[in-house]
Amino acid sequence: MQKSWDDTPASRRRAEWIEISQSDRQTLKSSILPLIVASPSSNITAQVTSVLRTIIADDFPEKWPDMMNNVKSLLGSSDIKEVMAGCAAVVEIVKVYRFAKTVILENMHTNTLDFYV
Repeated sequence: MQKSWDDTPASRRRAEWIEISQSDRQTLKSSILPLIVASPSSNITAQVTSVLRTIIADDFPEKWPDMMNNVKSLLGSSDIKEVMAGCAAVVEIVKVYRFAKTVILENMHTNTLDFYV
């Protein structure tokens, strides 16, 4: 999944690259946070959050603009599993963008400003 999510021309030249359709990408993005919530063990959560990090690195915020609203909803929940999933998502965002250039962070800030409201 990590090698195939990136669909840039350079990635497509790799022998192990397999195309993931746009509908499958959308399905995975809409399902991954609920999968983290429903995860029965920390080992499975670690695997799913690794997939989440891959998606964030390639799609967030341009191709996944509603992610922050979903995370905000999880963080505001009264269910501890949902709050933990929201925290896991924030950690993965930080991991991806912690060394990002200022321009990327400014664009992300503009696209996620309503997260703090």
